[in-house]
Amino acid sequence: MLNKLKKWIEERRESKTSQFMREFLKDGQRFKKLKREEFINVEDDKLIHAAIAWVYGKTQILDSSRHLEVLSTLPLPCQCVIAVNSVDGEVNNGGFNQYYFNRSHILTVTANAALLAIGAPRLAEIAQKADSTYSQIKDTLGNCEESTMEEFMASYENNPLNEFDTEYYAASETEQTEKLLIAYIRQNINCFGD
Repeated sequence: MLNKLKKWIEERRESKTSQFMREFLKDGQRFKKLKREEFINVEDDKLIHAAIAWVYGKTQILDSSRHLEVLSTLPLPCQCVIAVNSVDGEVNNGGFNQYYFNRSHILTVTANAALLAIGAPRLAEIAQKADSTYSQIKDTLGNCEESTMEEFMASYENNPLNEFDTEYYAASETEQTEKLLIAYIRQNINCFGD
């Protein structure tokens, strides 16, 4: 009986997760086509997803080598949202090492400029220090296009970028990027949508 209960609970958990992902992906498809006047009505808890989906909808072209070129033609707030999402997501997932290794820093706006734009000066300062350190070690770090998973894992050892992770996490407690991004998108709402 206990095994049946565990199995039932697990099936429900998987079902909810799958349903969440289906809804998330469905929302993403819908957000790619939002009109400018529709962005005003997007709820705060979906606003970042909507903005990112819309921007990516504009930059997902057949020739992926032109992604950054197309991104650079969008308004600066669109570029800043993508840059903040990239740095915040990568650092919170695997630190600055992962951010640089995955080449997420190669955008049209630097992380520190984007973080300053949304009102996160402490996070911007940390990102700037990480950029300076990265420029000194980039030849030894490797990247996702040229390195193996083993090389990526080894790149964390004695990596000076690691010290910035703790600083970033601590500063994120007060400079909450999600809240700041929502406010920033609301302030620049006319830059999003067709």
